[in-house]
Amino acid sequence: MPSRNVETLLRLARAADFNDLTSEQTNQAALDAYAPDFVVVEPPSLPQAGTFRGGEEWRRMHDLMRSLWHQKLIIEHRWDLPEENVVVLHSRMEWTARATGRFAAWPAVEVIWFNTGAQLARIEVFHQDTNVILDTLDDETRAAASAATDPAYVTPPHAGISAEPASPSRNLLAYRQLRNAAEFEHDLTSDKTRQVLWDSFTPDYEITEPPSLPHGGVYRGREEWAKMHETMRALWAQKVLPVHVWDVPSDDLIILYSEMEWTARATGKTVTFPAIELLYYQDEKIRKVEMFLRDTKVILDTLEQQP
Repeated sequence: MPSRNVETLLRLARAADFNDLTSEQTNQAALDAYAPDFVVVEPPSLPQAGTFRGGEEWRRMHDLMRSLWHQKLIIEHRWDLPEENVVVLHSRMEWTARATGRFAAWPAVEVIWFNTGAQLARIEVFHQDTNVILDTLDDETRAAASAATDPAYVTPPHAGISAEPASPSRNLLAYRQLRNAAEFEHDLTSDKTRQVLWDSFTPDYEITEPPSLPHGGVYRGREEWAKMHETMRALWAQKVLPVHVWDVPSDDLIILYSEMEWTARATGKTVTFPAIELLYYQDEKIRKVEMFLRDTKVILDTLEQQP
């Protein structure tokens, strides 16, 4: 039986038109499912950037989005975490810019928190690559979005770090061992962390990084990962603080919600942002990772010297 939270999403899906996310039908269906004080967080580099609270602010943001794009959503995976009142969606986004006709498609993760009444209380959207979205826009709109981007924007805080289950799965135990052995909160790119990660991967390990980043792409095998990691750590010093660790034993999956801090070595610029990592396990080793960073445009901007 689906949880009350999933039932809410199923009702929303029946009432909305996911072939046109920006339609008035979808807008009204969403508002009917949201709590009165709900919060939606959008990436800071996009034209609809920011934190929106309540129906009036949501409608303004929604109207801006639909003036720029026709949007389609295809939900591919849904993970229900009723003990946390959270549902995580893994979707395919298809957006077409109205001014240019340019089309782009990419995976995205939406983290949805619910209140005790099974209403949507908070949504955070993690697109695989915000640069892919921005490239669909005309030059003027893209320039305006860039000028308005606040690299110091901070996601509103959560109530607290989620509690990990008292009876963890074998995958979660393996992740805890990895986290304790590595230096995530001090230096993600250190030699020690590099070795700990290598040991935690299967030989055919695969990772997908956002395509617009210098180390972007799909890497298969630990040797290919090591080359990618070398490129990444040559450009940035990185720290990671896990905020939520969600265990999905039925899919051999751990979902990490983390706060990341990246500092460009060439410029000294630092940016902090939340990220989602999907860790797929096999025999207590990580076989695959999908990375969803809040805003790749903001990350790339750290590499640029001030004019």
